[in-house]
Amino acid sequence: MTIGEIYEITSESDNTIGEIVKIIPDDKFSEAIENKFINGFKQSSNNLLKSESRLIYQYISSTGYIKFEVQPPINSKANSHLVIKNENGDWLFNSTNVINKSITFEYYIDGVNVSLIYIISRQKQKAFLISSAEFNGSLDFVGSDEILREYDLSGDTFTYINVLNNTYINNDGIFITPSTGLYQINVSLSYKYVGTVYDTESIPYFLISVNDHTISESKLSTMKYNISNLEITSPATNGNVNLNVIFSLEKDDIVNIKYNLDEYQLNIVISNGVFSITRLQ
Repeated sequence: MTIGEIYEITSESDNTIGEIVKIIPDDKFSEAIENKFINGFKQSSNNLLKSESRLIYQYISSTGYIKFEVQPPINSKANSHLVIKNENGDWLFNSTNVINKSITFEYYIDGVNVSLIYIISRQKQKAFLISSAEFNGSLDFVGSDEILREYDLSGDTFTYINVLNNTYINNDGIFITPSTGLYQINVSLSYKYVGTVYDTESIPYFLISVNDHTISESKLSTMKYNISNLEITSPATNGNVNLNVIFSLEKDDIVNIKYNLDEYQLNIVISNGVFSITRLQ
């Protein structure tokens, strides 16, 4: 036999005696290595393109960038845009929108192509209601010397009644965050305007505020009315509003509900309000 040639050998039933039946020309040698098949027979050499895969499971509960618990080799290549390497050379992945996700790393070692397949699964969040309050009230603008753009749903014209036995939501409708974490904030209410509607391009809205920064808002529906043969457009005279947002809060953050009248200065009555806070993690 010579180097660079491949031989096809037939053997007896006990595999101890064989006969060379064909010599494959050496110009087919590289092709045979790539395809790993010769005339329908799988290449038997263990040294050609050997590969293996390994499964690694990791469960997560938080968001943001998370370190792989079992670190891939530093020279690995990842198949996902979610993966980064930090200044210490550690591999991390962005878990913000991950529920169930597979991420594959590939590397070569000792003649073997290795695929590390990470199965990332998000643990079911444990949620518990920590505060809830019912509220009613009104905002009066007619006759006021100064009209603001935005008003808190609090003060002498509003009443909050805690459903749970705690004061996380105080009598002014302000939730003071007891500890840092992920929270779900829900607000539902009914409203009714007092007085005659008038034509306007303004669209008032209710909002949830954290430290005076809006994190969720809901604009009121608009309707067309015929008054004295004139068609006018204005916010619906009554309706329901629902606000729902998941937000990361820091300890002592202040959360409350506001009304932005957007220059629509018609008195408004709010009833059947419910302000609830659920801790997710």
